[in-house]
Order: sequence, then C-alpha cells, then structure tokens
Amino acid sequence: MVWPGYSQPRGQGGGYGYGRGGMGRGAGWRGQGGGPPMINLPSIKPPAPGTIRVAAMVNTPHGLEATLAPHYRRAPYIVLVDIAGGKPVWVTSIPNPAATARGGGGGILAQWLASIGARYVVSGHIGPSAARTLVSLGITIRVFPPGTRLIDVLRQLGLLTQ
Repeated sequence: MVWPGYSQPRGQGGGYGYGRGGMGRGAGWRGQGGGPPMINLPSIKPPAPGTIRVAAMVNTPHGLEATLAPHYRRAPYIVLVDIAGGKPVWVTSIPNPAATARGGGGGILAQWLASIGARYVVSGHIGPSAARTLVSLGITIRVFPPGTRLIDVLRQLGLLTQ
C-alpha cells in the first residue's frame, strides 16, 4: 500500500521490485543474463542394444588409459565407453562441454548423459545436486580416487573381464 503523497519507486520494467527481476528488468537466471547456461552439447547416438555405456570424467583424452578427474562437472574431458560381453566395443574422448559453464551446468550435463544412453558415471567426486539429478535419471554413480586409470575402474566394477 502506498500512502497518499508518497510514491513507490519503480524500475525500468515498471515493477515494484518483487520477484526475480528486482527493480524492473532483472539479470535473469542466477544473475547471468537470460536463461540457463549455454552449453554446446555434441550429438552422440545411443549405444547399441545389449551394450552398457559408461561416461567417465577424466583429465586427459587418452581413452581407457585416461585418469579420473577430481570433480564431475569440471573435468576437462569425458570418455564414453560402450561395453558388450565384458569387452569395450566403442571408446571416444570428447572435451567436457560443461567444464567452463557457470551455475546449473552439472544438471544439464546429467540430462545430456541420460539422453545419450549413459548407464554409469564414474568420477573422482560428484556434488550432491548433480548426484540427485543423475540418480533421478536412472544413472548409476561410482566414485573412485582421482588419478585412477579408467581401465582399472571398469575392471573393479566388473564391467570388463579382460
């Protein structure tokens, strides 16, 4: 309520400062300007029937010899491994599109991993928000010490038999 003779200050948008925008036109999503973080996610086909796709957050793009990164979202690379019959049938390394994203990148990365058919995510550490999102999407999380070789992780999980 505004008392007679007094006026309520208004911002650019004509609002009273309640809600997301503050006094008028706000900065948008978490102060970063207009929507969730923009992440350029590559298009990758889902795995063939009967295969398991593992997404590993790693330090280098060296396939099965890569070592696990200390953190899920900030890992420089992602190694995707399709496993069938205890053997890797497809391995690729890609730069992590969420590594430099601002707030909200971990959830978007989790949704992308689910969309490409990842059933496991392995990393040195996964924060609670990203972990909740991954689990809600049906992805199994496994955490191993940073620096562990990916091939050793897959053997310890029982996914590789050789």
